[in-house]
Amino acid sequence: MSFNLYRKKMNPANINKIPKSVIFAAVAAVGCFVAAIFAEPLFVEPPSVIIPQPPEPPSPFFVLVIDDSGSMRERTTPGRTRQDDVRAAAREFADARNLEKEKIGIVVFGSTSQVFLPLSNDKKEVLSVIDRYRLGGGTIFSGALQDALTLFEREESIASINRDHRNRVEEVNEKIGEVNQLIASGRIKGQTIEKLLPQTVPKVVLFFTDGENQDQPQALEKAKELREKGIKIYAIAALDGTGSYRNDRAELYLAQMTGSASQVYMTDDTKIKDAFDQVEQQINAELSAAQPDFLRDVSKKNTDDGSGDLEIIVGTSRTMQLVQATGWSMLLCLGMCICIVITQNRMMHKPLFIPDQFIMLCIGGAAGGVIAGFCGDTAFQVIPSTFVGRLIGLSVLGAILALGMSFYIANLDRKWALVGGALGGFLGTIGFALCTLLVGQTSGRLLGAAIIGACIGAMIGFIEQFYRNVWLMVMYDPRNFAQVNLGSQTITVGSSPSDTVFVKDVGAKAGTFLAVGDKIQYTDALGTQFLTPGTSVKVGGVELVICSKDAQFAPTKFYPMKMSRARELMNR
Repeated sequence: MSFNLYRKKMNPANINKIPKSVIFAAVAAVGCFVAAIFAEPLFVEPPSVIIPQPPEPPSPFFVLVIDDSGSMRERTTPGRTRQDDVRAAAREFADARNLEKEKIGIVVFGSTSQVFLPLSNDKKEVLSVIDRYRLGGGTIFSGALQDALTLFEREESIASINRDHRNRVEEVNEKIGEVNQLIASGRIKGQTIEKLLPQTVPKVVLFFTDGENQDQPQALEKAKELREKGIKIYAIAALDGTGSYRNDRAELYLAQMTGSASQVYMTDDTKIKDAFDQVEQQINAELSAAQPDFLRDVSKKNTDDGSGDLEIIVGTSRTMQLVQATGWSMLLCLGMCICIVITQNRMMHKPLFIPDQFIMLCIGGAAGGVIAGFCGDTAFQVIPSTFVGRLIGLSVLGAILALGMSFYIANLDRKWALVGGALGGFLGTIGFALCTLLVGQTSGRLLGAAIIGACIGAMIGFIEQFYRNVWLMVMYDPRNFAQVNLGSQTITVGSSPSDTVFVKDVGAKAGTFLAVGDKIQYTDALGTQFLTPGTSVKVGGVELVICSKDAQFAPTKFYPMKMSRARELMNR
């Protein structure tokens, strides 16, 4: 049923009731739409490289080394001792740390040293130990520094954390290497991403004292050992009751012990808490500075799935861009050519597919599409604008297609065909851009391709009709006719598919028409004669009426004319 309906709709008698520009616009739109469907695999989503979420730097482990010599029990303000001030400052420091990731150990020293708490992430226990430690005695640093070193060395989780972090970094760096190669090849635009460096658990000793060390050489040797093993030492020194401790010699000694004067904080009894705050700020700033820009900015580039992975879209390579442009244009050109020529054959009562014609059509259409695609891609490289590149490419496509159709549509003015085809491509590009803007890339390409075909097809049909001066009205029966332009190209009438006007059972080239000046030269088996508009000849059962724009009988609308009416007009 549907096939019969198709045959009815495609009947030449029905087709010829519609202006040719409309017919060509419709069939070219269908051809481009179907071609665009076949071309869609060229535009698969660009690949991407997923860089796993970079690991956060390992969280720091702290050992608080606190002086609890006899001088720490001296009163600094009514009702408070220096020990009370240090406990409060240390308590606030510990309470502010994230012990879900970090650990704190506590070593207290006087004349001797004692580990009050191994490295722990139990905040409640940490705060409890700070509140209740007590030792007393003199001021000897070296034993406390050794205990701090021992705590770090015995903490088994440090090695595990470092190993896991190193493995994650290697995984991330492998993907960063892939991205950097794609950046080097031009498939990703941007600067090379710096690879991550494996980091270890930051080990920090926060050292507080209010008195002068009594074993200075041994403490300096032990502090050097800590620093060589990657342990950072920050020192806070408070004035004792006489104020004798705050002097240049003591500050220089602590700078030697920590390895840097910037890690020494000299204070007085009233500002111990402020000194702890300053140390914490410095520690946090240094940990943040150790974190690469790539990691600090990753939150701005994360995928939407919340995984924290970084998705980097790989741009299309230069070769693939050229393949996309030429392949898409080629398929569109083939789709339009095939549909327009099939329709033209149908209107002229020819077989839909003529082998020689179809082969040349495919070769020419493919070549024209490739040329147009190459022009568009080249324009894009010169002017990096997708719209400009597409505008140039499709204008060239329209011009080439219209020029190619002049070899299948008799006496189609090639100069105006080029102009009209280019204009059709120009208008189609605007429609294409609007479609992609309104409905997205995939749907926009399909609908935009149909608009391009409609614009170019309409312009070809319009040029054929508008720029004709003399033409043949081929009247197959009272309601079935076709029109063929007359001009410098010879119009042949016969039973061969290669003849311009197809008439059954009369043999190949039974007659020819050629415009010579203001007359039409007609040649058949009986000889040659010159005809003027208003005359007709009959070949087989088909009447051929010569029409012109100036002749009174020239139809103003392209609707079928009865034979009797045509004869009446010719006999005037």
